[in-house]
Amino acid sequence: MNAIECRDIELYYKKGFFRKSHVLKGLSFTVEKGQIYGFLGPNGAGKTTTIKLINDFIKKSSGIIKVFDIDARDISARALIGYMPENPMFYTYLNAYEFLSFVSRLKGIDKKGIDNTVYGLIELAGLGSYSDMPIGNYSKGMAQRLGMAQALVGDPDLLILDEPMANLDPIGRRLFRDIFLKLRSQGKTLFFSTHIIPDVEMICDKVGILINGRIVKEGSLNELLTGHIEYAEMIVKGNNINGLVDKYRSLITHISVNNNTGVLKIDRHADVNAILKDIIALNLKLVSLEQHTESLEDIFVREVRNE
Repeated sequence: MNAIECRDIELYYKKGFFRKSHVLKGLSFTVEKGQIYGFLGPNGAGKTTTIKLINDFIKKSSGIIKVFDIDARDISARALIGYMPENPMFYTYLNAYEFLSFVSRLKGIDKKGIDNTVYGLIELAGLGSYSDMPIGNYSKGMAQRLGMAQALVGDPDLLILDEPMANLDPIGRRLFRDIFLKLRSQGKTLFFSTHIIPDVEMICDKVGILINGRIVKEGSLNELLTGHIEYAEMIVKGNNINGLVDKYRSLITHISVNNNTGVLKIDRHADVNAILKDIIALNLKLVSLEQHTESLEDIFVREVRNE
């Protein structure tokens, strides 16, 4: 089952009396139940707009959005979602316990269960030492942690998080990654927008790159990186390395030879199998062969520049 299904989403905003801004352009993607999905894109790509549509905060121009096979406009769909905005806002005179208790009551949690819910979430978010401090005195990172705790009230099946790690220090980012992985192990689905690419590489099952209102790349990290080879690196040993270099000089981008051991960087378009046959023919020994692929950041930057 898909936790989120967006199909052919179009969104126009009015600009003045006669002009329209085309924000989302046939946007389509799916998030399977139990996945962590990283929603990547530059500023202005439409990430927050998409999140608002899934939450039914704004209305699409056309297309279909479903949450667990339920129309996203149905209140029963929204009951399955825990949401954290990019900049969470709070009643600053309350402390964390008071605020989360208030949210728990809004979620319909009975009075007997509120304490267990609230104290558990405070500890999970690493706010145990600050639960009595007025929220107005929180740092941006502490407010971000409280926003995560608020999104988890009611034990939702789907977490939708807009730039959840934006204001966190390395310890906070590590905490959030651990929370995400723990939630996935419990069968929860997480969909979060970000432009912090290392976090995506570490925890996401699937990635979608959004540029100018449409998905330009989507898949698992292995699927995205496969085929994006930058170069192959060979280490060979023997007395006739120069013979190999002379034959393939136009395809070798870097050469380092020391004591009959050569490190060769081979152009990604080279026929590696042909080179291996010549290594054998020249009585050379292949010590190692490694293909170096582009990083997710390389792919992201290239896609942005190509648009």
